[in-house]
Amino acid sequence: MSVDLNWLAAEFKNLRDIQVLGSGGQKEVFSAHDAATGDLVVLKIFHASADPERALRELTAAAGFDGHRVPRVIDSGTATSNVGDHIWFVEEFVEGRTLAEMILAGAGDPADIRRWAGQLLETLVAAEAAGVVHRDIKPANVIIDTSGDAWLIDFGIARHLGLLSVTPTSAFMGPHSAGYAPPEQFVYSKRDIDTRADLFALGVTVYECLEGHNPYTRGALNRDEILTRVTTTDLPPIAMRDGISPSLVDLVQSMTRRPISQRPASAVEALEWLRES
Repeated sequence: MSVDLNWLAAEFKNLRDIQVLGSGGQKEVFSAHDAATGDLVVLKIFHASADPERALRELTAAAGFDGHRVPRVIDSGTATSNVGDHIWFVEEFVEGRTLAEMILAGAGDPADIRRWAGQLLETLVAAEAAGVVHRDIKPANVIIDTSGDAWLIDFGIARHLGLLSVTPTSAFMGPHSAGYAPPEQFVYSKRDIDTRADLFALGVTVYECLEGHNPYTRGALNRDEILTRVTTTDLPPIAMRDGISPSLVDLVQSMTRRPISQRPASAVEALEWLRES
């Protein structure tokens, strides 16, 4: 059920020019201007039927990365409409384009892609230290801002390793984006899901930046075909061209290996690999 814009305007009098940005399974996302400062912000409001624990975990995850190119949480609370209670939070707006949009426009500069990979690995190092697995790294969840820096957004299905999971262990599939999630996340082998799952998804994302497509999803007829590809095949070799570093190619290959034990053991290790090459 869509959130009523008239109700939003009456409930959030400190915001003006509220516009729809998009929607997910449990929430809707809006842009707005802070009436006091004029700053552009993002309002995320969860449906009354949404799992409140999931909503609070997204809020907790998003609030824990100040200074690591994750949008800063400005305010949060609960609002009541005629259909029930809604958890909401306001975060800073990052002006720029998503990697998904940039990939559609054409292959990126290899030096930029390498730098973005390093910045996203820095964010994953911070996530690793906080015991958080993002679980949804993909081009649509990475924004390249107007300064050319990479930001990681949308912690909506993040897993907090120190907390009890909100997804039943018996679930056949865990939360994921098909074609980016590694095999252990796709089939929900819960005990195996840690930072190495994010490394896999980041590796696929970097591959897509370099090659312009995702081989796991390209031409796939359905989710089952994507699952088969992810669980049985490796990514094809990256075509070498001017500016592409062999060390980055090796890192992408390592991060996207299907056996978990063959990936870098941590985000720290992957970042060191990139910096030392």
